Amino acid sequence: MLKERDKLEKHIKSLEDSLNKASSSANENTNDDKTTNNKTLTASYSHWDTYEDIEELQEQINDAKKALFKLNEKINCHNNPHSSSEKTCGHRYQCSCSGDKRAERAVVSMKTCDRQNKMVLFKEQGNTLFKQQDYKEALALYEKSLIYFEYCFDGSPNERKQADAVREVCLLNAAACFLRLKLYSKCIEYCTDAIEVDDSNPKAWFRRARAHRLTHDFNAAEKDLERTREVSNGDTDTIQAINRELRLLRDDVKKYVLQAIYIHRGDLK
Repeated sequence: MLKERDKLEKHIKSLEDSLNKASSSANENTNDDKTTNNKTLTASYSHWDTYEDIEELQEQINDAKKALFKLNEKINCHNNPHSSSEKTCGHRYQCSCSGDKRAERAVVSMKTCDRQNKMVLFKEQGNTLFKQQDYKEALALYEKSLIYFEYCFDGSPNERKQADAVREVCLLNAAACFLRLKLYSKCIEYCTDAIEVDDSNPKAWFRRARAHRLTHDFNAAEKDLERTREVSNGDTDTIQAINRELRLLRDDVKKYVLQAIYIHRGDLK
């Protein structure tokens, strides 16, 4: 790619030199027009050809510069796969992949059982980092596991079921990371995906309820907490967590209402 970039840069320089020459020629023709009244038909065509060349050269330069910009982005992405620049790989949030299609082809060529082993490995590595409170790196590993899930479409029903189970855990663990990183809308999105896999998982409903509360969507938070209680099967720890969250929800509602009153009174004054 570096050789291709050098070649493209030289091509742009050559085009710019040609453009400068054509522009100088156009200026000379313009000056000649002002000093003579006997411009021939041939000279007239030459005059217009010069301007057409300038327009065409400028268009070629613009196209070449666009190609150079895209090539530089590809080089930067290849050299720095964790770059914050936007990628168009189509994967989930901050997947940290390089966008290299060869890597995807390698995953596709793997056996389903090998992909599942990778999913489990990334999940366990993510869990280790989560316990160390390294939420960003843990999230990146959960995302990697979810990427491998995208290619588990050719396995047996039993393999697919196992992949679904790992996917559900990674979605919920990623949602927990989003909560701690204060990315609440992403937490809601991932919890919703987990609920689509298993709508009786109390963790999915509870974490989505908390994210709704923190985004001041109190009605949605209350409904999700009610659903959490329904699917908790009377688990003592889950019930206690629900009650604590309900107290926080009521406190937040009071604060929100009082703040709205103060703002309203300030408007009245």
